This record gives sequence, C-alpha cells and structure tokens, in this order.
Amino acid sequence: MSFGKRTPVGYPGPERRSAPRRELHLSAEILVPGHCPRECQILDISKTGARLGVNSVLGIPISFELRATGQTMRVTVVRKQPGKLHVKFGAR
Repeated sequence: MSFGKRTPVGYPGPERRSAPRRELHLSAEILVPGHCPRECQILDISKTGARLGVNSVLGIPISFELRATGQTMRVTVVRKQPGKLHVKFGAR
C-alpha cells in the first residue's frame, strides 16, 4: 500500500520524508511585492520546507518571500489547504 511521501498517523512503517520535520510555532511574514506583508505562523520546518498557518490562502502567489527572525528566504508553494500552506525553500 502506498501513501505518497507522508506516513499516516499510527502507521508502523519507516518515515519516508527526505528531511525530518521539527514542530515550531514562530511568527513570520509573507512578503509579496506591491502588497502589505501578511502575518503567518511557521508551524513546522525541515531543511527543505515548512508548513505555514495563515488566515486565508486567497491571494497568496505560488512563489513569495518569507521573513522570520530577521531572515528572508524565497519559498514556493507545493500545497494549499484551508488555513495552511506547505512550502519548499527556493524559487521555481
């Protein structure tokens, strides 16, 4: 049985993600040129990407800059869910 990259909760098999995730609740900002910064929260992070909590995913482009703890990085959205964005580091 295949579950993609994610391992479902309670599944006894090995983790298949390329980089382990670390839970984190850190305030951040989504920066899009020509628009006001949007507040978000980094919910978890790995070497390759992060999961962000947002009020709404509407109007957020596929690629943007994410600023947290004085650092700014370019990210690309890989999945949108209500109230959440899954991003990978680096631009398309």
